[in-house]
Amino acid sequence: MSALWLVPLVPLLAAIVIATLSGRVSSPSGAGFLATGAALVSSAMAAAVALQGTAGSVLRATLTTVSLAGHPLTLGLQADSLSATLALLVAAISATILAYSVWYMRDEPSPARFFAVMSLFGAAMLTLVLADNYILLYVAWEIVGVCSYLLIGHHWRERTALSAALKALLVTRIGDVGLLLGIACLFAAAGTVSYQPLLTSVSNGMIHGPLVAAGAWLIIAGALGKSAQAPLHVWLPDAMAGPTPVSALIHSATMVAAGMYLVARSYPLFVAAPAALNAWFIVTALTACGAAVAAAAQRDVKRVLAYSTMSQLGEMGMAIGAGAPAAGMVHLVAHATFKALLFLSAGIATKASGTNELTELHDVPRIASAGFLVGALSLSGIPPFAGFWSKTAMTAGTSQFAGVVFLALAPVSAFYIARPFFIAFRRPIRQDDSEALTRVVPVLVLAAATASVGFAPALFIPAWSAPPTSLTAVDVRTWLDVAGALIGWAVAFGLYERRAPLLIAAANRVTFVGTWARSGFGVDAFANAVAALVRTFSAVTSRLDVAAFDRMIATAARAGSRRLSGTPAFDRAIGMEVLAGSRRLSRFDVDVFDRAARRTASFTLSMAGLIGRADDQLLDQNIERGAVGIGGVGARVGALQTGRVYHYLFAVFAWIAVVTLSVVVAVRVWR
Repeated sequence: MSALWLVPLVPLLAAIVIATLSGRVSSPSGAGFLATGAALVSSAMAAAVALQGTAGSVLRATLTTVSLAGHPLTLGLQADSLSATLALLVAAISATILAYSVWYMRDEPSPARFFAVMSLFGAAMLTLVLADNYILLYVAWEIVGVCSYLLIGHHWRERTALSAALKALLVTRIGDVGLLLGIACLFAAAGTVSYQPLLTSVSNGMIHGPLVAAGAWLIIAGALGKSAQAPLHVWLPDAMAGPTPVSALIHSATMVAAGMYLVARSYPLFVAAPAALNAWFIVTALTACGAAVAAAAQRDVKRVLAYSTMSQLGEMGMAIGAGAPAAGMVHLVAHATFKALLFLSAGIATKASGTNELTELHDVPRIASAGFLVGALSLSGIPPFAGFWSKTAMTAGTSQFAGVVFLALAPVSAFYIARPFFIAFRRPIRQDDSEALTRVVPVLVLAAATASVGFAPALFIPAWSAPPTSLTAVDVRTWLDVAGALIGWAVAFGLYERRAPLLIAAANRVTFVGTWARSGFGVDAFANAVAALVRTFSAVTSRLDVAAFDRMIATAARAGSRRLSGTPAFDRAIGMEVLAGSRRLSRFDVDVFDRAARRTASFTLSMAGLIGRADDQLLDQNIERGAVGIGGVGARVGALQTGRVYHYLFAVFAWIAVVTLSVVVAVRVWR
């Protein structure tokens, strides 16, 4: 078994073990430590793979080859610089959040179920980013959606949680149908759904036409749903009903990141369909702007972060749509670190205060305050944090028009994240964290990553798509963005810390805008009104059909029957019609039902043969190989460490040293 398969397989096995032994775990933290350990092992494997993936080589692991409508389809994984980097990101962020969850879930119901689904969630997302074809991606895509439903509705006895989970499932399914149809269009056009031959053929112009364009448009539909972009964005704010670790994982490295990855991975399709790419840019730009304004008006700290995610994803989408997919993926990496940090810090504060309301958050621990501040500065694009470097890449790599939109968003983004800091996190209290290392250490690790990851651009997807500029090329537009961010922080400071009368008076004049934005600009209310109108129209037409049309037709039929019955011509005509109808039904039975039955039987036999061959050639052989493969994992992983990547190893070891030193110093300070 290839080491590449172990990256998603380890958390999958952890999910199975936790689910199987859930009734035998003596302590709720036992499942948490098992899930965390599996995620750490997966992170180590992903790091080994990423070191080769970022060096320019592409690792491949083939599972099997099957026939799809007469065309061979190879199912497997691949690790190029894009997928390897994102796999490392998913595994590392998952491990950090799972470690934090050990503390967070200690008083929550059903911890074993929670950790089992979280592990499955991570395994599915790892499979999604490592898949080498659209079929395997779609399977993982659907598993991610089901896991999000289960995790958002973890508190299933609460009506709001169940409603939010169902809303997320149904809204994202709209986009998922589009994605499935898009994959079908691409298969019809190319005869394959594997990335390498399909995207290469599109790039070379060998495959073109309406089917390719339709595939690009439909893939956009899938990405809009998963990444919560307008108009399929309405599920994300309500998804905050789930536990905070769920929100952290969904908003950072899984679920919403999947849509942006899909568009970046499929970028050659959009080059061949520029109208779809332009539409993607417009929709994501509108989402980024609207969500930023909505975030500035929220009173719930988790809803602030939810709308913030929509806005930041919109910025990534703008970068991709403006021709800088590499820069968009760089921001995805940076966003995952600081958004996970913000959610974990907010979770500590809400646990301590027992509420999500900003004005009621009291007794905020110092670790939560410091973590939230670091994450907020990074989101604002303040140097030297990760967000500064990723926004530098997006600003420098896109057109002047896109740069204007980024510049307009800079003060708004800074304001909406500085606002909760000055309202709730500005004056923390000192707490003893000696017995809650699983609460403190994940925050410190993410803070260290947020502060330092921008200094290691070589680890940032360096070669999968030629970036238009170096990450270190900071031009005047970047400094204008920084100035805008500082203005946003200054306004928030004056309004919520100093209570400046001039700013308060200005805010009071736009109260109606805040009320409208707080409701998500009335999108949910509009959707509910349309649904109510449709239900009313359906009920009225149903009653009209029964009361008027059915009664009128029945009356006319009875009158005609009384006039015609008993006449030879009428009886003869009825008899001939019945005879003709029976003959037509007989032919329909032979031509349709019998033929369908024969084809169903043939299909069933073919599938049985395929499943039998898969059982013999895939499951049996791979289970036997697994016993031998597990023993050689250490040697295989060691073989991935070559002298060609010594500079990457040096960067990794240096980063580990920084994190370790930060943990030691911070624990000493907060004790």
